[in-house]
Amino acid sequence: MAVTVEQAERVIRAGGIVAYPTETLYGLACKLEGAPIARLKRLKGRDARKPILIAVPDVRSIGRYAAVPKRIIPFLKAVMPGPVAVVLDRRKGRVSASLTGGRRGVGIRVPDDPIARRLAREFGAITSTSANISGRAPSRTSRDVERSGLDLFTIIPGKCKYGRPSTLFDARTGRVVREGAVPAEKVYRLWKELAGR
Repeated sequence: MAVTVEQAERVIRAGGIVAYPTETLYGLACKLEGAPIARLKRLKGRDARKPILIAVPDVRSIGRYAAVPKRIIPFLKAVMPGPVAVVLDRRKGRVSASLTGGRRGVGIRVPDDPIARRLAREFGAITSTSANISGRAPSRTSRDVERSGLDLFTIIPGKCKYGRPSTLFDARTGRVVREGAVPAEKVYRLWKELAGR
């Protein structure tokens, strides 16, 4: 069912899950708490050991959820907001092991989409995993979400600018984990220029 952003916020606040547009692919949002995350993984049929990305409203907010070395801040500001997610060591009191699949790192991004940023701002951070059943094609439009097989009734209408996943970069190792909407070559160039590596 198509909902407004205000209705979606109420669903998330109550512990529910919402499909929302980003500039990359449609995402699934819930609060960063145990019960909603467990529901989200069941909804997607996702292995509990697999991590889930989170979205925050701005670069400054990243430090609330992960340890951010000062030297990489210029790099973060160059690639965010935008279709790049960065893996950093999680802050244990803020990011649960259930979200990261028991790993030390957490993937974080600042979306370049007004709806996604508004939701992230409202809750401080939201999940940012693709709106699809694990192993199936991702959703690029609200119509795709409706046809995805997800047992989900709360969808914010829209479509995605790139229709590709975010590029995932591990800032702890300086390696691109997944090439997506931003070419790996560009990410490496910015990393070398701005983070001195």
